[in-house]
Amino acid sequence: MLTASCRSQPGFTLIELLIVIGILAVLIGMLIPTAMMVRKFAHRAGCASNLRQIGMMTAAYCANNDGAFPPYHTPPYGPGMPEDRDACGQLKQYLPEAGNRIYVCPASIGKPLIWGEWDGNAPLGGAYMFAQICSYGWNQHVRGNYERFYWWNPGPPANDSLANASRVFWAVDAHSPRFDAFYCWYFVSGYRHGGQVSDDWVNKPGANGVNASFVDGHVEWIPYHRLLDCFRSYYWWGESTDQRYQFRGIDDF
Repeated sequence: MLTASCRSQPGFTLIELLIVIGILAVLIGMLIPTAMMVRKFAHRAGCASNLRQIGMMTAAYCANNDGAFPPYHTPPYGPGMPEDRDACGQLKQYLPEAGNRIYVCPASIGKPLIWGEWDGNAPLGGAYMFAQICSYGWNQHVRGNYERFYWWNPGPPANDSLANASRVFWAVDAHSPRFDAFYCWYFVSGYRHGGQVSDDWVNKPGANGVNASFVDGHVEWIPYHRLLDCFRSYYWWGESTDQRYQFRGIDDF
């Protein structure tokens, strides 16, 4: 006669195990896109925070330099440039505890570094190696010494001379330090914060958008299709017909 201890114990059948595994797989499949979305927005928020701090550093720089913006890069160019010859080095003294971290968008970390403005990996959204490692492009139309390239546009004498400071770009998600009305669509990093990467450097179909800081210090998220519409409406001197986003802000400097 069998005792109670010898009776078979209830357990899971193979079908029940497969059902449980299937349910777990479905749940994981549902959670992964959500986790990726949360990560994307966290990177975007971290990038915006960097740009706000850069805006505050720029305001401090302008206050100590009679309203002038940091100058354009001076020779020699390329990796290893002395720190005081680019915008990162010029501004770093106003927040030294941040080091170079403030110039690297969180979404750039882990992506290939860009060795030139036309690097084939540029659409992936990595930081560029020009001068110091940086993820942002600077509005060349408001920087000092820009007349070396465009003699008719030496930059404004002071930041308070800009009529539309809340519309004039300062630093933008880019894979080049050169951000202006002439090459802006090539150098804007439209896929850094999401979207399907394309070989079309201008239209960037499927690009998500960029973070941009403005001369007045505020930061704005701009969908790429909206930015492209504005870029296409620029006149050669850097003014947009719809007036939403500007490179110069006024005509007389």
